[in-house]
Amino acid sequence: MDNLVSVVIPVYNREKYIERCVNSIQQQTYRNIEIIIVNDGSTDSSLSICKQLQENDNRIKLYSQENKGVSFARNVGIRNSTGTYLLFVDSDDYIEKETIEVAIPRMRDDADMVMFGIKVINKLGHTHPHGQTEGPLTVGTMMEDYFLAINGILHNSPCNKVYQKQILEKHKILFDENVKNGEDVLFNFEYYQYIKNILYIDNYFYYYYSHKNQSSDTYNEDHLNSVLYRFNKEKILYKNIMKKEVDIIKSNQMFLSYIKRTCFNNHLSPYEYKKKLQFLKEYINNSEVQGLLSTYKPDKLVNYIYYVFFKSNSATLVYWLTKLHRNVNIIRKSY
Repeated sequence: MDNLVSVVIPVYNREKYIERCVNSIQQQTYRNIEIIIVNDGSTDSSLSICKQLQENDNRIKLYSQENKGVSFARNVGIRNSTGTYLLFVDSDDYIEKETIEVAIPRMRDDADMVMFGIKVINKLGHTHPHGQTEGPLTVGTMMEDYFLAINGILHNSPCNKVYQKQILEKHKILFDENVKNGEDVLFNFEYYQYIKNILYIDNYFYYYYSHKNQSSDTYNEDHLNSVLYRFNKEKILYKNIMKKEVDIIKSNQMFLSYIKRTCFNNHLSPYEYKKKLQFLKEYINNSEVQGLLSTYKPDKLVNYIYYVFFKSNSATLVYWLTKLHRNVNIIRKSY
């Protein structure tokens, strides 16, 4: 008999998309699956839709909780999964019907993780594929690519990967509930500590919709501590896995990308202009941030501009630079 495969879906206010997501899993040509839906305190009709879906398919397990975040929801799914293998699918995305049937035999071929391609779909419906050449990958390659910002969504997302449940269970690997952004990377790093064989298969099975609400990335009083915690934990995990310190230039380039992203998403916050400036000022004037910037070496012009602005300690300059850059990116990504 085929191995049972668990598919975990965290749901928060996705009434427009959750049925499409679940249907794509119900229609898998690989039939021995369990679908674990975790409603994370939705205030729309997502929960009632999930209940209707459950009534018609005994493979669906439905859990509901107060809103605690995607990491907590995924962890509920992991703890309640009973499959040999495990996948994650976000509730506004979907997968091709052959995904599991193609991926699982490759897991049986001595792979500790199977990874497949992603098609990112923007607000206008334009598709941007993210993939690479089929073949084996090393944990070292995955780690180095992360700090070089190579193959970002392809390597970092948990949603285009198949995991061995016994590895997660044996080593108590869960999503870090203290991290509000970047928890995916930490989860994968934790998993990499205990595996050897990664296989990329050249199929674009996962459809990722980039309309996702980024409110969790918005700067707030606790955001800086979360970012610093994540950054330092990544370096510790890198050292544990690679048996060496991460290159300071690579790590500082990655940290600058964190700062930029936080400043970008500060514009999404509901606060007034003065409050946003206050957040930025606290962020760029932080002693640890400035200490990391002191050893930073910009690798291209745009990062040099950010470096100069951050070193200036001017929240106003950073605010308008990131606002301009973000608007340019929005225009560029819409095509």
